[in-house]
Amino acid sequence: MRGLFIAFLCALIPAVAASGDVQDSRDSQGETRLVAMLGAVDIVPTAEILARTVSDPREALIRTALQTRHSIWLRLRAISLLSFFVDMEVREVLEQLKDDPVPNIRGLALYSLGRTYGERADSRLFRSLSAGVLDAQHEVREYAVRALGWIRHPGAAPLLEQLWRTHPDRLMRRLAERSLRRRER
Repeated sequence: MRGLFIAFLCALIPAVAASGDVQDSRDSQGETRLVAMLGAVDIVPTAEILARTVSDPREALIRTALQTRHSIWLRLRAISLLSFFVDMEVREVLEQLKDDPVPNIRGLALYSLGRTYGERADSRLFRSLSAGVLDAQHEVREYAVRALGWIRHPGAAPLLEQLWRTHPDRLMRRLAERSLRRRER
């Protein structure tokens, strides 16, 4: 009987020691499912679906957004879904991504900053969006103008009005006008 008990313990010890490996494996499988989900055009995951897919969706989305080995599409989807997690770490990640070499990543990071953190916009957020309006890439400038329509900062309306009245690009003037109207709601 004692021999059977010792054999049982010997069999149990590797399983207990490997339980961390099982968790790592589950997390790895979850991240694989998350990446597949992000890659699918016809799936719009909710926060609940993300939580069922991966053990820490916030961290997984941050990793996906920051990793340049992922496609631009996956990174854009991860950035947009980070809006489920409104905290300072996510804001810092978006601030970092506004300097990404890929224009669409920079632009969506700016838009997400404005849309997600605009209700309590501070000077740092306003400066980031104002700098985005001057970006060398047109799509980044568009995202920045759209984001200015979401922020509650005293400098946003005057900047949008100036863009609406004086910008040489008709599309940018229209976006500035639309963003001004959004602020009035």
